[in-house]
Amino acid sequence: MFLRWEMYPRPAIMASIKSRRCKLKNIAKTLKYLAISGMVLASAACQTGGGKFLNRSGQMVSAYTYVKEDNRVPDMPFPTNVLCNDVPGYIQSGPECLAVETVASADQSCPTRVGFLAIHGDTQSSVKPMLRVASTLAEEIPCSTYFVTARPGYRLPSGKRSSGNMHHHPNGGAWYDGATPHNMHAEAMLLDSLKHEHPNIPIWGLLGHSGGSNQSGWILGRYAAFAQGGVLFNGNFDVRKWESGHGHTPKTRSKSAINVVSEVPDDSIIFAITGKNDSNTRFELAEDYVRALNANGVRYAKAIKSSWGHRLQFNDELVKYVRNWIALAVKVHS
Repeated sequence: MFLRWEMYPRPAIMASIKSRRCKLKNIAKTLKYLAISGMVLASAACQTGGGKFLNRSGQMVSAYTYVKEDNRVPDMPFPTNVLCNDVPGYIQSGPECLAVETVASADQSCPTRVGFLAIHGDTQSSVKPMLRVASTLAEEIPCSTYFVTARPGYRLPSGKRSSGNMHHHPNGGAWYDGATPHNMHAEAMLLDSLKHEHPNIPIWGLLGHSGGSNQSGWILGRYAAFAQGGVLFNGNFDVRKWESGHGHTPKTRSKSAINVVSEVPDDSIIFAITGKNDSNTRFELAEDYVRALNANGVRYAKAIKSSWGHRLQFNDELVKYVRNWIALAVKVHS
């Protein structure tokens, strides 16, 4: 059973007791290391010697070790015996079933409402900051709604995991090769489904971060009718050029937004924003991407240098960029 108490809790786990041999001291020891303010999962059986949990390596470990290793809510993989759209928090997205968290501003009284599909970066740790930023934007900007998805193979902070493959490099540490046509097609189909489910939202944009910005740019080209543009933070819009400066295992599957600029509609509004202190990607990639867009007639594409680094976090500058994008989108597309 899952209980939602806070939007951004520390994760918590309670072991279900299967044996009378489980001692009270074992339960107390387990609870000592768990935050009880979050989404609670009845998971894993209490066994002789205390509660045990299955970690990512397939090993049964103590609750203390599990939380120390993962420090997140355990997986809630999509059940295979039901239809995707019949499960709250999931939407059938072309070939995949993607987990989605929706946050909306309380004030929806504006003449024009705006919706964003938020696409996180290439690591699991980038999902929670995206949800946090989207939720705060909803508080700050009226008439805006944010649909934060877990990309194929990733999971939301609630533990709900999207179907599909994130394509983790076996020798690439934290680097992933998931910007595949298959995965981006699923994300585009999710956007299309959201538009049909919310016909009262006339303007749609993509909110991307890092690898999610590159994917957003690719979607804006290949699925040009699905959105009016996007606010893309810290993007690696040219994957080949980006990886040449990192020395990581090549992203052989991943596609680049810069290769589909000729398919982006002329009236698209695209803000490519990179922090001046970004140690992961470079402002040069945003400049190259926007220069290519401008050369293909996209007049509302801008490369912007922000004051932050690579990590996505809420600040007044970020709100300003999203507000400006919304104002221009309403002006151009209403």
